[in-house]
Amino acid sequence: MAAVALALLLLALAFVFSVNARPVLQNASSVAVLWAVVLASGLGAIFFRRVQFSSRRIAHLAAMGGPERVLQTLERTTVLVAALAGAIALAGFAIVVITGEPFDMLRAAFISVFVALSNYPRLHAWRRVVEGVATKGNDEVAKG
Repeated sequence: MAAVALALLLLALAFVFSVNARPVLQNASSVAVLWAVVLASGLGAIFFRRVQFSSRRIAHLAAMGGPERVLQTLERTTVLVAALAGAIALAGFAIVVITGEPFDMLRAAFISVFVALSNYPRLHAWRRVVEGVATKGNDEVAKG
């Protein structure tokens, strides 16, 4: 939720400060690179989460380290994707500083919030994964 709060805070700051702010020297290539970073980070975060939470990977982790290892991986992945969502919001604010256009921050904030909320840990889902790992024997889990 901190990534969502950061995105909303930067969005508010972008609209408040862009009224009196002068954009820095317009550099279209810098803005294009930042937008590419925002897009790649958003898609990469979703892809990374899907790979980390795949059933085959979870089964392998359970076979190697049990439910504790699975929970560690779920937690680490959630934190990393939340950090990426925060980085997307910061890149959006950097775009606003360069262009002076607050609606650029609105677009980046939307992407950041989407990434953060799509990654938000759901207790029911995590519990189901851990129960599935705990009820199967390590041999069954390793076979997938």
